[in-house]
Amino acid sequence: MINRQLTMMALLIALSVIGSYITIFMTVALDSLPGFFGAMLLGALPGGIVGAVGHFMTALVHGFPLGLPTHLLVMALMFAACYFLGMFYKKNKFLGLFIALMINWPLSLILSSLMAYAMGMMPTAFGLVTVLYIPLFLGTIMNLIPAAIIYEAIGKRIHALS
Repeated sequence: MINRQLTMMALLIALSVIGSYITIFMTVALDSLPGFFGAMLLGALPGGIVGAVGHFMTALVHGFPLGLPTHLLVMALMFAACYFLGMFYKKNKFLGLFIALMINWPLSLILSSLMAYAMGMMPTAFGLVTVLYIPLFLGTIMNLIPAAIIYEAIGKRIHALS
C-alpha cells in the first residue's frame, strides 16, 4: 500500500511540474491541480505534500520571483490548502472546496504580499494583492474545480484498483 501511495504521489508531483509550465499569469499556473486531486484521492497528508512540492517546483521553474522566503510561505499555505481539502472533501465537498479556495487565494495572497513587502520586493504592503487578486482567483478555480471533476469521474475507480 505504501509503495502504491508513494508512486502515485511521485506521479502527481511530476504532473505538477508539467503544470508549472502552463502559466496563467506570473507564477500562477496549473501546478496545484495534481495536489488538489491527490488530496481527494490519497488523503490530506499525501495531497498536502504533493501540493507543497508542486508549488515549490513552479517557483523554481519561474526563478523564485518573490524570493525564496515568500515562496516557502506559499508552499506551506499550499500544503494547508490541499491538506484541509483532503480532510473535508469526503465529508462535505463544498466546505472542502471553499476552505481550499480561501487558503489558496486571499490568505495566501495577503500573507505573501506582506512577506514580499517586508523583504523589500514590493513598494506597498498590499501591492501584490492588487496585481494578483483576479489572476490568483482564476488560477485557483482553474486548478480546484477540474481536480474535483476528475476525482468524481475516476477517483472511485482508482480506489477500487487499490
